[in-house]
Amino acid sequence: MNALSTWLQARPYRLTVSNALLLALLLGVIGSAPLFEIIGVAAVAIAGLAFVGRAVGVAFRWRGRGQFYDLVLLWAPGVIAIILSLAAIGLISANSYGSVAYVIGVALFGVELGMLIIGGSDAANFPASLSEPV
Repeated sequence: MNALSTWLQARPYRLTVSNALLLALLLGVIGSAPLFEIIGVAAVAIAGLAFVGRAVGVAFRWRGRGQFYDLVLLWAPGVIAIILSLAAIGLISANSYGSVAYVIGVALFGVELGMLIIGGSDAANFPASLSEPV
């Protein structure tokens, strides 16, 4: 148990990601598509707002010093995670409980919500600029 708590404390987002994975698993086991839609969209909205807030803060900190590549590295992972997690919710809603597509949707939602949380955590730690002008 000490090893698990040490591992969770090593990175601040690990506990939040494991909670998001457990949320996805719990919602998937319950099998209610409307409940998954409501709670899933709310979870994506909360994690997405946290990501966007941190990414906008980094973009303002750069104030023109960042390159286009820096902006892509900053925004792409979070935007892709938002799109894929919402697509997973759509996949869950369109298929019946226990089908292969439903299980894939639950797994995709859990992974992408975790990636969105990690992306928001990483966005807070971006330096003033990742690349120097050539």
